[in-house]
Amino acid sequence: MRADRLLSILLLLQTYGKMTAAELAQRLEVSERTIHRDMESLSSAGVPVAADRGTGGGWRLMNDYRTNLTGLQENEIASLFLSVPDKALDDLGWRRSSEGALIKLLAALPGKGRSMAEFVRERIYLDSNGWRNYSEAADALPVLLEATLQERQIIITYEKSGGASSKRRLSPLGLVMKGTVWYLIGSVEGEDAGNAGNAGAGGDVRTYRVSRIVQCGLTEERAVRPPDFQLASYWDASKERFVANLPRFEAKLRVRAESAYFVQMWKYATVLERGDEQDGWSVYRIRFQTEEEACRLALSLGGNGELIEPAGLRARIAAMAAEAAEWYGKIQEPSRDSGGSPE
Repeated sequence: MRADRLLSILLLLQTYGKMTAAELAQRLEVSERTIHRDMESLSSAGVPVAADRGTGGGWRLMNDYRTNLTGLQENEIASLFLSVPDKALDDLGWRRSSEGALIKLLAALPGKGRSMAEFVRERIYLDSNGWRNYSEAADALPVLLEATLQERQIIITYEKSGGASSKRRLSPLGLVMKGTVWYLIGSVEGEDAGNAGNAGAGGDVRTYRVSRIVQCGLTEERAVRPPDFQLASYWDASKERFVANLPRFEAKLRVRAESAYFVQMWKYATVLERGDEQDGWSVYRIRFQTEEEACRLALSLGGNGELIEPAGLRARIAAMAAEAAEWYGKIQEPSRDSGGSPE
C-alpha cells in the first residue's frame, strides 16, 4: 500500500509540478505527517524531491525528474485501456489520436502490463448509446472545443426550447457529454454578464445544449475562469438541481405482473413504491413529470393496468380512450378493390 502511495506522489508531482503537503494529503487521504515521512523515504531512495518554503512553496521534483509506467498495477492499467465510446472520439475528432496514444502507452508498459491491457480491451467494451440510438447534431462542437482548449471567449447565438434566440459572449469552461448529447458549460461575460446581474470575473456560469447553438465565433479575448471552478463538481450539482426542479405528479396504478418491467422502464416515471402482488396484480405509486405522462402510461398498459388515483384523472383517461376507440372504429380494413394486400 505504501509503495502505491509513493508512486502516486511521484506521478502527482510530475503532473502538477509543485504541491503542498496539505494538497498531497487530501488527494491521497492520509495525514500531512505521513506525507512528510513519504518524502523522506523517496529522498532516501534517490528520488530528487525538494521542499520550497514560504508563500507559494511546496514539494517538487528537481532536475525535471521523470518516472516511467512500470509501477502501474494491473487494475490501473485495465482502467486506462477501457474502450472510450467511439461517438465521443468522433465528435471531438480524436479517434486517430486516441489510437496512437494507446499504441504509445502499450509500448511504454512492461510485457505483463501489455498483456493485461490487450486482455481487457478484448473483454470489456463501453457503449454510451441507448437502445433508441438517439443523437443530436453538434455542428458547433469543433469551434467550442478549440475555444475551450485555447481558453478564448466566444460569441454564440443560442436557440431556446421555445424557438426564441439570443446572442451571448461566453468564456467556455468545459464540454460535457451526457449519453450522446453534448453540453457547453460557460460563463457569461461583458455586458451580458451585467444584464444577468453577475458582472465581473467569471460571470454567470450556465449550461448550454450544443445542438441549440446555431452560430458560434471565436474572439481574441482570453476566457475568464472562476478560480474555484471544477467542471465535474459543477456538472454533478447542476444535475441535482435539474432533477430537484423537475415537475412532479404522483399517481397510483394497479398493474398486472406481466407488465411490471414495462412500467419500470417507462422513461419519464419513477417507481416510488410497489405493493405486494395479489392475484397477479400489484399497486404502484409512481412519480411522473407531468399529468400527461401518467395518462400516456395508463393508456399504454391497455388491459394490463388501471389508474387508481387521483380519481379526477380517471375521467380524463376514459375520455382519451373513448376518443381513440371512436377513431379506430372509423378505420375499415382495406378491400381488395382499393389496393389492399392480397391474402
